[in-house]
Amino acid sequence: MDAFLALTQQADFWHKFEEQSTEEALIARRPPTVAECTEQNQIERMCETLADFVDLKTRESWHHSRTVAEVAERIGNCLGMKTGELTRLRYAALVHDVGKVAIPVAILTKGEQRSSSEWETLRLHPYYTQRILERVASLQALAPAASAHHEWVNGQGYHRQLCGEQIPLHGRILAVANSYVRLIQQQGDQTDQAAVLHKMHALVDSQFDRACYEALVTSVTKGHDIQYISPRSLAVGNLTKREVEVLSLLAKGYNTPQIARTLHISRKTVEHHLSHIYKKIGVTCRTAAVVYAVQQGIV
Repeated sequence: MDAFLALTQQADFWHKFEEQSTEEALIARRPPTVAECTEQNQIERMCETLADFVDLKTRESWHHSRTVAEVAERIGNCLGMKTGELTRLRYAALVHDVGKVAIPVAILTKGEQRSSSEWETLRLHPYYTQRILERVASLQALAPAASAHHEWVNGQGYHRQLCGEQIPLHGRILAVANSYVRLIQQQGDQTDQAAVLHKMHALVDSQFDRACYEALVTSVTKGHDIQYISPRSLAVGNLTKREVEVLSLLAKGYNTPQIARTLHISRKTVEHHLSHIYKKIGVTCRTAAVVYAVQQGIV
């Protein structure tokens, strides 16, 4: 409220009321929220949680963002990036698809059968990524790169239609890493890296930045295999009956002592089960595990 009153006291405020900058001016003047005061050492966990949350919207995208982050870091290493830059690149990669929270699941899962209007809706997700990140102080710096992963170096990408070096270097890296991971994941369990690289090579200097693509090739040549988790491995059937019981209670809001009392087992046993559950479904936090449980119909 104080921010709004301060802004409206400006003489030209009401003359510019309908301009797009008004909203940004209000946001800039308001006090920082608790979320915006996040300490640096918490940012990675925040980014990982966001990545897991959005990737759980569809089975096909599970672990996509973490894998893109892994590939992007390796490309950055081959380009000679320093530790600080690599860290920022990893964070941007983790949250590059966060805008998909605004896209209906029905559109995300429809694949090539999408109508033209549905494709247009899907292409808005980098825009939503930018808008979401810009509203969190600790993540604002990631917005330009994270939202550029569908830009093409020839200017025919989206959502800003940037070209060449107008696209941040981190964004050009993410474009290469994102496409590589997506093509690998589309192959399922039988991956052919050479075929994927060959397909991408045809798009160098049009879709992909040449230096970033060559860095990817260098990384793959060095034998850096990506840790791909097949959607098939995420089936509930891969959990034991007891693990399903533990996960069900976890998703219902039970803490470790409550789960232990309910199942008549020790706290250490619960922690042991949770460790196995997290490893099997490829998550690192309770939030992502709960989302998985809901999507799998465990609760």
